Amino acid sequence: MDRDFEAYAEITSDWFWETDADHRFTYFSSRVEEVFGIRGESLGLSRMEVATNAEDRELWDPHLADLKARRPFKNFIYPFQHPDGRRLWLRTTGVPCFDDAGIFLGYRGSCTDITAEVEASERADAATAALKATIAELRETNAHLQQEIEQRELLEAKLVKLARTDPLTGLLNRRAFLEMAEREFARAERSDGDSLPLVVMLDIDHFKSINDEFGHAVGDQVISGLADCITEAVRQTDYVGRLGGEEFAIILHPTTMTGGSVVLERVAKHFKARATTYGVPDQRLSFSGGIAPLDPALGTFDACLERADTALYDAKRSGRNRVVLAENHDCTNNYGPKAKAV
Repeated sequence: MDRDFEAYAEITSDWFWETDADHRFTYFSSRVEEVFGIRGESLGLSRMEVATNAEDRELWDPHLADLKARRPFKNFIYPFQHPDGRRLWLRTTGVPCFDDAGIFLGYRGSCTDITAEVEASERADAATAALKATIAELRETNAHLQQEIEQRELLEAKLVKLARTDPLTGLLNRRAFLEMAEREFARAERSDGDSLPLVVMLDIDHFKSINDEFGHAVGDQVISGLADCITEAVRQTDYVGRLGGEEFAIILHPTTMTGGSVVLERVAKHFKARATTYGVPDQRLSFSGGIAPLDPALGTFDACLERADTALYDAKRSGRNRVVLAENHDCTNNYGPKAKAV
């Protein structure tokens, strides 16, 4: 042992070691006794014999390969069991030693106690794992909450639809139709177009006698059938509602009165053609209608609806199975309807 090396080994914070050609410790600096509570008892043992994880072949095999090839090694880390039961972590570096003839004598190197560093890393890893677990749990909780929110939104949408939909026909119910109609009237007030939307009122002719003669189930089919015919005849941008009983209302987006009549002719044709599917003779199926422009000059939508309703009443009074066009603003004094059979 070189005296200068030994003197240095005694004053450094690390501790130094030497092994023989069989890799058994032959020297420890005094620092090893202060830190690890051992000295003479580990001399004559190999590194694997003092380590507590010698069965970890993935860790040890590369190190043993370096020793066998007599290569220098650096920063090899392994655990050591302190006599008081604590587990310590060591980081060691070594170089092979040869005599003047090139004969291998063993290794010489240093070792550092990195227990605090490893434990800090383990605590950090544990904290990171706990954080990841918490994040995963929060994500799972968030996913459940998001799913619950989506389910609630779907339920709310269904409830809103139920609150706005006529259960028999699937059309807008009276309340929903009137809301949409008020919006269209407000839009018409802001519009400077040449053509106006139309409001249409329809009523199935002699519906009570159909119910009385063929039964309420057939009556329901007739109502649903007319709803289908109307929906098929209008545009997707138009609004159709069942106001109650056998009474329907439509908002036709900007078109002429003649255009509105054409739509209702198409509805009437399909309605009669499907009479047998409802269980009613075709000559018994007809409807009466009234059409009025959604005219802002009347001041309110209710006034426009009243004109269409008055035109509907006139159609029934004139023999039913027809549509009356209300084209004058004043439906009380200057009302001059144009009737057209459908």
